[in-house]
Amino acid sequence: MAERVSATLLNAFGSVIQGQSDKLGKFFFFGGVILPLLAVVFETTTHFCASHFFDPFPSASHVVLFLLIPFTNFLAWSTQHRDMSQHYSFMALATGMAAGIGIMYSLMFLPILGLSLVFAVVGGFGLLGLAPILALPCTFRSEKRVCKLALQRNQFMMQEKKI
Repeated sequence: MAERVSATLLNAFGSVIQGQSDKLGKFFFFGGVILPLLAVVFETTTHFCASHFFDPFPSASHVVLFLLIPFTNFLAWSTQHRDMSQHYSFMALATGMAAGIGIMYSLMFLPILGLSLVFAVVGGFGLLGLAPILALPCTFRSEKRVCKLALQRNQFMMQEKKI
């Protein structure tokens, strides 16, 4: 069964997998890891967004969920430097969750997008309001990379055990 699934996926995504270099560079690390971490630290220490607009982190659970975004992006970035093939199934699940969380936070910050752009140009700290939106393409890219690596290694979440 697993062989049929991998053959079907390889036929569907074979052009994507072969021939494209997908090195994750400095922008990926800054936009997908550093910027979301700075946004969480800034908001949890100053509560700027909570006092002026809305509270993006009303509980510690929301902070943990948002931290899934830089965590999964860092894991995808670290696949360039070390073999993490034992964790591809978990990473595929976690990057999918991080993409959903990133979409939700991007939609939450959409009404103040213009103000964040103005503050980014004037003061520089408007980038923190843009963090979910800037991290979203990085999260999609890390999701694509992890799924591609899992497909190459033939690792899936619900794999049959051979006896």
